[in-house]
Amino acid sequence: MQEVGSGSAWKRRTAAARAPRLAVTTDAAPKFVYPPRPKKSRFVIARKLASGFGAFLAAFILTSIFTSDSGRMRLLTNTIPEIDTALSFAGFGLDQISVTGQRYALVADIFDALELDKSPTFASFDAASARSRVESLPWVASAELRRVYPNQLEVTIRERTPFAVWQNGSMPPALVDAEGRVLSSIALVDAPYGLARIKGAGAPEAAAELWADLARFPALKALVRDATRVGRRRWTLTLANDTRIEFPAGTVSAALTELNDWPGFIGVKERGAALVDLRTPGRIAVRPVDVVGPTSTGPKDISELLEPAG
Repeated sequence: MQEVGSGSAWKRRTAAARAPRLAVTTDAAPKFVYPPRPKKSRFVIARKLASGFGAFLAAFILTSIFTSDSGRMRLLTNTIPEIDTALSFAGFGLDQISVTGQRYALVADIFDALELDKSPTFASFDAASARSRVESLPWVASAELRRVYPNQLEVTIRERTPFAVWQNGSMPPALVDAEGRVLSSIALVDAPYGLARIKGAGAPEAAAELWADLARFPALKALVRDATRVGRRRWTLTLANDTRIEFPAGTVSAALTELNDWPGFIGVKERGAALVDLRTPGRIAVRPVDVVGPTSTGPKDISELLEPAG
């Protein structure tokens, strides 16, 4: 028969069962024998250990994220890829990306450089490498990446400034900046007004120094139509009146001063279509540039072309 009793009766019987029992022995003093404590199952112990490890791992991940210890987090996510999935469900996925400051750089190129498909959360996202890739884009001078937790990334772009239009042989014309970096190809008719016009191999890297020297002589600079780099070592300027000025190898500062102080340069600027050779220090050679044809008189005697500088 099954015994049915009230809750209080059941508690009394349970307490009595757990109470120490009096054991009858031959000794004078009675001994109390306690029932053995039940052992915890291995499943309960394993569950507690797993719970403690999970809490530690969660604290480790969150601490690493909010202290920007990206190197440690990337190592962890590479070892345990499931962490990225868990963080995405927890709201730490890179879900909102904003890009500002760009004008000529393509947003699609910037997103490709971020490689968000390989780094879906802040835990696996390598901000330094991503910034380096973005800054390698032609138009990008610098990029700033700012994390806005839990799931936003702000990208601020500072673009390069076009300095010159560069032509080199059969290659299409291109925009370059003052550091000589090629920004993009462009049609000559679409080139912005006021940019320097340069030609030849090696011209982009050396053009900024040439224009800095020309800035000391504004009247001459205003006449320059383009500058051609010859053999990657010297410049030839072409003026608006078709006069060509050949400079010695290296810096042009001294030759420009010599040309600016030469009284005969006024006549050259007025007549035009001449070749001015400054490659020999202290000596300026001038030669008319005529179209060779039946009526052409040909080049003059060299003695008529040499004039003392100064």
